[in-house]
Amino acid sequence: ALHTFGSEQVIEEEMIISGIVIADDESGNFYRNLVIQDETAGIEVRFGLTDLYNDYPMGRRVFVNCKGLTLSDYNGVTQIGEIQEALINDHICRGEKGQVVTPTIKKISELTVNDISTLVQLEEVQFANSSAGVTYADAINLESLNLNVEECNSEDVILLRTSGYATFAADVTPIESGTLTAVYSVYRDDQQLYIRSTADVDFTQERCGAGMVTDGISEDFQSTVQDNIDVDIDGWTNVAAKGSRLWRGDEFGGNLSVQATAYNDTNAEMETWLITPGIDLSTAKVLSFSSQVGFPISGHDGLSVWISTDYNGINFGTATWQALSGDVVNSSSPENTWIPSGVIDLSAYSGTAYIGFKYEGSGPNGQTSSYRVDDVVIEEK
Repeated sequence: ALHTFGSEQVIEEEMIISGIVIADDESGNFYRNLVIQDETAGIEVRFGLTDLYNDYPMGRRVFVNCKGLTLSDYNGVTQIGEIQEALINDHICRGEKGQVVTPTIKKISELTVNDISTLVQLEEVQFANSSAGVTYADAINLESLNLNVEECNSEDVILLRTSGYATFAADVTPIESGTLTAVYSVYRDDQQLYIRSTADVDFTQERCGAGMVTDGISEDFQSTVQDNIDVDIDGWTNVAAKGSRLWRGDEFGGNLSVQATAYNDTNAEMETWLITPGIDLSTAKVLSFSSQVGFPISGHDGLSVWISTDYNGINFGTATWQALSGDVVNSSSPENTWIPSGVIDLSAYSGTAYIGFKYEGSGPNGQTSSYRVDDVVIEEK
């Protein structure tokens, strides 16, 4: 083989490759590179200039003179380049426009190294609860985000990564299901997808998999979270309303709980919610939990508890949330001491209810107290 992974080789022999551009830099989700594909494979071609789409738009066949270029890989993705502006005419030639590459229909489990830098299509997929109805990336702080895409007919999940510089970074992901077309990539051991625009996300079908509804909850987090890892519990929703941080597992004193903190966060604002599965309120229920503050900052009362009866597991931003009263720790509470909430009566509510634990903070403004929650119980009154 010409290339050995983990190394770089300057191509010294005469070699010309051709392919059709399947991704350019017009939307900003690809930067200073083109992805080209032929009948057998795809490859990233790196450049030392931008606005490549003007001359090399998607659907144009290009011919690349590889002699003198470097063949390398970036965390598992083979690349060739870098073509500088002064040498562009020596290394790349434009072919016909309007060429069509038909994406290969795949299941997540079927994606392999042979699919890297090629156009693939996933059918009957949707954004996971925590990734539906949120922005594709952080357009304010220009930070890339990974969102979870899940198959309807399996438990397989894959990352959709979007640059904060993408023109659609501030667009909101759909809550429906459907077909996703994307360029397949990897980053070390992580499988990733990159879309060219939101036109690649054809989600117009009813969402699959009804949200979890239960009669009660008894969650002590001992076997469902890991220290310093984002909380991902079946039926629960972990969402960043402002910034990009989420609730994480926390081990303190040999006990596992969930924690949110703005410590060392560079975003101007942080707001994250951890939301329970739906609770059937056909019989009267009560809520109890314990909360704790670590590294308290005076005046930073960052934890609150809310209830919604029109949230459906997806419509976080448009649902109606009402604050619940109870004994919730604040910045004046004893540090690292669990405080029971007491019994919070939910009998005034009916239908299906969701409980949301909300954390607000700001690293730049010094609102960095850590708040923890444990032993969440919802049971009959």
